[in-house]
Amino acid sequence: MTDAEPTADLPEDPQTTLGETLWLMSRWDQAPCPALARGIAERLAALAGHPDCGEPLRRRCRILRAHWAARALHAELALAASTGDDAPRGTTAAGPAEAAAGAPSGATLH
Repeated sequence: MTDAEPTADLPEDPQTTLGETLWLMSRWDQAPCPALARGIAERLAALAGHPDCGEPLRRRCRILRAHWAARALHAELALAASTGDDAPRGTTAAGPAEAAAGAPSGATLH
């Protein structure tokens, strides 16, 4: 999925998607897990490509999507390290830097 293509299983209404995204973000402190970060990144990608969202919101969602994709990767690597497993499939030992490669110019990941 690219930033411009909302996923088919997300609601058509961007306000519903934004509300879900904010709720998921609020849960991160209580349960920082890879699946939660991936869900946030997916919803942000859908908003970034939604035709009913203005360009400033779409741009911010693209930046935040890269941030949450990096958080998902970091959480996967941390989970794998804590359990002694190999790095999750599709990841490298280099970590979140690769996830940031597609971030818009000037985006910072924390």
